Amino acid sequence: METNTVTNIVYSVVTNLQTQLDYSLINKVNTFYDSAWTKLLWVLGLFGVGLPIIVSFLQKQASDREKEAINTIIRAAVDEGKRTAHDDIEKLVNEVKSQLSLQMQTELNIHKNSLKETVAEIEKIRDVILKNDSCAHAHIRVLYIKKLLSEKKHSSCRCRRD
Repeated sequence: METNTVTNIVYSVVTNLQTQLDYSLINKVNTFYDSAWTKLLWVLGLFGVGLPIIVSFLQKQASDREKEAINTIIRAAVDEGKRTAHDDIEKLVNEVKSQLSLQMQTELNIHKNSLKETVAEIEKIRDVILKNDSCAHAHIRVLYIKKLLSEKKHSSCRCRRD
């Protein structure tokens, strides 16, 4: 019986050790999976919540940079358009000024020529008037002299006409 007892004891110890080893192994596997599951939840939590927040932040920064770049391009285009428009307007104003100046110069020349013609005609008329006036004065003088002579003749005759 002793062998049987020893065998039973050995069997019982081996079974007990086997059971303890099984429990130990199961505990280690349970701890491993529990730890892995917790780590997986943390990773999914970080990536599930943190990653979208980070991506959104980075997209907003990129969007702001693009907006600023577009605004810079638009401002440059508007400024260039203003400069071009200002230059075009200045050219048009200068062209209109030169055309008006040319037109005014032409009209001034026409009026100068017209004025010269008018002055020439006035001088001709004045010359005619002066000539006629001289003739008229000479004629009046002749008449006056005739009258004086006639009066002298009559005065010597002593016949006065009243």
